[in-house]
Formats: sequence, structure tokens, C-alpha cells
Amino acid sequence: MFSTLKQKFKDFKKDLRLSFTKTFTFKDSVLGITKLIRWQIKLVDAILERDKKSYKKNHQILIKLLDSDWVYGYIIRVSHTYIGQTKYKNNTRAIGIAARDVLHNLNFKQNVDFGILVLEYYTEKKFEKKNTDYYSGGEIGEKDYKNFLKATDNKHNIKKILPCMELSQYLCSQFGLPPIDEINDDQKCLFQIRDGWIVRK
Repeated sequence: MFSTLKQKFKDFKKDLRLSFTKTFTFKDSVLGITKLIRWQIKLVDAILERDKKSYKKNHQILIKLLDSDWVYGYIIRVSHTYIGQTKYKNNTRAIGIAARDVLHNLNFKQNVDFGILVLEYYTEKKFEKKNTDYYSGGEIGEKDYKNFLKATDNKHNIKKILPCMELSQYLCSQFGLPPIDEINDDQKCLFQIRDGWIVRK
């Protein structure tokens, strides 16, 4: 009897610690980060699709590129920086779970425990190991989102193809493609900051 009560109490405390994952704010944050990443991947895929003859081959190469240390480092640090702007900024569980859930949503590779992948990124301090793809991708991911915040500071609209672009630029470089022009005077796609959220017009 007492062992059952003890287990129920442990389960209750665990549920309490993770209760934030069920809130609208946290779920919306994960969705927002997922969109930041997915938009960039779709942009590169659309560019590759222009060459119909090589698209099938290049699309498979793109999928393999996404399952890489550089890309994982980029996504984890974008997630970390994004959550750092929310009320969960001091919640280490929220930071790690957000990155895990974003990777799960993107689903680059099956049969991968993204929770372990994110945990090892922090426990093994991969973000400190210079001259590695994890480090490079992470550094660029953090700067990419911070630059977007600077660009939108005190502004309601931002004229930009996508809020963050460095993942797209990296993927293009791996195919030997020129950098994408992020801002164009004729650009019709605008992003709006509404109540702290990124909204595509």
C-alpha cells in the first residue's frame, strides 16, 4: 500500500514538473521554432526542384544533409535562443524538451531518440567543442535568431524572405549553390511580429 502511494506521489511530482509542456504558450513556441526550420528546408528544396533532371538525386542528398551534426547544432541553439525569449528562459527542462520536440516534428530520421541527442549535446558540452560541426552550427543558429530579433526590434513588419536564413544558406553551400538574396525590394513576402509571435502575412 505504502509503496503504491509513494509511486503515485513520485508520478504526481513528475507530472507537476512537466506540466508546462501541456500549456498553449509552450506548444506554440515549439510550433514557432519548427516553422523557422521547416520554411528554410522547403525553400532549399524548392530551389533544387528547378532542375527536374537532378531533383530526385539532390532531394535524397538534402535529406542526408539534414541528418548531420551541423544541422542538429543549429536547430538546438535556435530552439535554446527562442525559448530564452519566453517565460521559460530559466527552465532547463523546457529548453531541452523544446529542442527535442522540434526535432521530433521535423522527423529527419526515424528510430532516433531525439531526447538523448539533445541531452548529450548539453551533458557532453558539444556547444563548447570548437572546430566541430556541432559547435559551428550551434554558433550560427544562435546568431541567426538573435539577428532576427535585432531586425524586428520596435518594428511590426520585416521585409525578408524568411525570419532566419542561415540553415538555407548552409544547405545551398553544400550543393555549390550561390547564397540566397535574403532581402529584395520586390519581395512580396512580409513577416509580422504580433503579440510576440512571428506571423507570415
